Amino acid sequence: ASDTQPRRWAGIKRLQLGSCFWEMVAELFGYTETTPRFVDFVSRLFVSDFSHQLQGEGPAGLEPLQLPESGLRNAAVFLAQWRESSSAGPSYNAWAKHTWELLDVESRLRNREVSEFWNVATFEGIEKLVARDIANRVRSERGTVDVALIRDIIDRRMASHWLASSTVEQGRRSGRQAAYNALAAAAELFVLQESHKHGFLDLDASALYRQYENELFRFDQLYRHFCEYASEAAGYGIDLIKPLLPEVENCYRNGFLSDVSLGWNRHVEACLPERWECGNVLLQRHFFVDDIESRLHRRRTFVIISDALRYEAAEELRQELDALGGISADINSRLGVLPSYTALGMASLLPHRELSYSDSGEVLVDGRPSGSLDHRDAILRSARRGMAIRHDVLLGMTRKKARELVSDKRLIYVYHNEIDAAGDAPATESDTFAAAARAIKTLVRVTRFAVNTLNAGYAVITADHGFMFTETMPDEPDRSKIADKPPGTLAAKKRYLLGRNLPEAQNAWRGDTRITAGASGDMQFWIPKGYSRFHFSGGARYIHGGAMLQEIVIPVIKVRAKRGKAKPKPVGIQVLGDRHRITTNRHRFIILQTEPVSESVLAAAFKVAVYHDRQPVTDIKTVSFSSTSEDLAERQQSVVLTLRDQPYDKRTAYELRLTDQNTGVTAQTVPVTIDRAFDDDF
Repeated sequence: ASDTQPRRWAGIKRLQLGSCFWEMVAELFGYTETTPRFVDFVSRLFVSDFSHQLQGEGPAGLEPLQLPESGLRNAAVFLAQWRESSSAGPSYNAWAKHTWELLDVESRLRNREVSEFWNVATFEGIEKLVARDIANRVRSERGTVDVALIRDIIDRRMASHWLASSTVEQGRRSGRQAAYNALAAAAELFVLQESHKHGFLDLDASALYRQYENELFRFDQLYRHFCEYASEAAGYGIDLIKPLLPEVENCYRNGFLSDVSLGWNRHVEACLPERWECGNVLLQRHFFVDDIESRLHRRRTFVIISDALRYEAAEELRQELDALGGISADINSRLGVLPSYTALGMASLLPHRELSYSDSGEVLVDGRPSGSLDHRDAILRSARRGMAIRHDVLLGMTRKKARELVSDKRLIYVYHNEIDAAGDAPATESDTFAAAARAIKTLVRVTRFAVNTLNAGYAVITADHGFMFTETMPDEPDRSKIADKPPGTLAAKKRYLLGRNLPEAQNAWRGDTRITAGASGDMQFWIPKGYSRFHFSGGARYIHGGAMLQEIVIPVIKVRAKRGKAKPKPVGIQVLGDRHRITTNRHRFIILQTEPVSESVLAAAFKVAVYHDRQPVTDIKTVSFSSTSEDLAERQQSVVLTLRDQPYDKRTAYELRLTDQNTGVTAQTVPVTIDRAFDDDF
């Protein structure tokens, strides 16, 4: 957009239709300037639509640009249709930007409440104002911020033109979506911290473990989401999240991690070195016997092992799987082995009678090496008609080849490694959270392939260990110094030291793998207390090997095929009322979300307008339905539609139409009578 005429104007002038055009504009919109100018006309359209969406009170100083009442209504309808047009939408976006800057709209809104803009779609610049306001709310209100309100505002903006329309450049949409998601995660994290501000010292070990399994994992999940989305937003040049970064980091590291470490350390201190247990929590080293062996005679079983898939990421994966339809996914956990490192964790998940260590510190399964994929494949082939395969190799096969591969197998171990591969390498350590997000998507693909293509009647997803990660580097207090490696040391890593005949350690716990992993022999270990490290070299933000809950609460997702189960459906909606008669320029419709959003019912957004045949005769509103409330009253939303200023016949068939924003499918139509005779009489 610019001060020049649009490209089609040349054709209008060539056909000598300019005067006719302005006469039509005057009739439809009330624009009657002596010397009409296209840029002036468009500015008035945008100002009028903006004023209409603000319910009449437009930006300060722009009142003279507002069209008369009849023209204002038509402007609102026209701009709504222009925004929604897949072909003309890009020109709308350009003219909106031009008008926002030309009239300096932002400076004219400084004394307005941002809440007035929550449903406004006229200008793209509104997104910055709303996002900035949410960020200020989250920072200033912290643990008392209304998370439900924040989510509601964000849902509205996510369904708006500037975040949902394909006519808006993808990078801008993605950046805003990431920023809003980061703000939502920060808000929920602060409120969660406030609800646990007194710490966890009053909980015994079993209660703390179960609370982590049921709720406290959300700290790790929300922190991961915030960091992931904040990084994505910054990558798109959006910097309003930056002031929240140190506050979120402080909340997570110095708040939650510190408090939960103090509570859990007491249990580890009481256990080691004589025992390693936690009430009735099942042990990782009994995984095969408890969860796999008894089912092998009935059905082909897949065991999908994701290196470093910690519990919070697995819970998100469970939700993704449950939302697929045709699959049932349930999650529980097991107490992981110590030290919580790959070789020991992987070995404990294999069928075995005995775990042990070689002289060099290699983990043996029934006397056989187990460190590589080939080693594990050999162990599985010799027991129970099994095999081991990498996930990418399996996914790279054709349906036919994969079925032939597993046709005579009863037990298939699929190994996946995206999180640990990124976190353990100094060059990619900062990519840990992004790798976790990718891993969830990959594991969904692997599971679907196993269930839908390879007819897995039963599949289990688990991990060798979890991990801990912070965006900022650890400080000196996070180090448990060891002056010299003790005699007998076989391996010394950031979070554990492995060896034989180890002495007591001043700044670490000493344990015996015979107790913590059921391994025969005399292999011992040191692990630093809490979440400290023995050293920082080779990357220090991603760690595992110790006894923090994030490392040793091992997820176990049990997946079963549910043949014939319907896929989750978009939420149901119902326009309330039997007869809908419009007698004024604006009419309010009440729409009920018929059921709460759940794992089987998905949130959805709908475009709402009144139509005559295929043409809308009102503006088009987008309404998002995402309530999880059981209360019917809390699931009702109202939408006010504005009629175009034109003749209507009460005998003509009009209909209110609700169209799914994502699919374009009409979800509901309702007959509408438009009878404005009463208004016209006056």
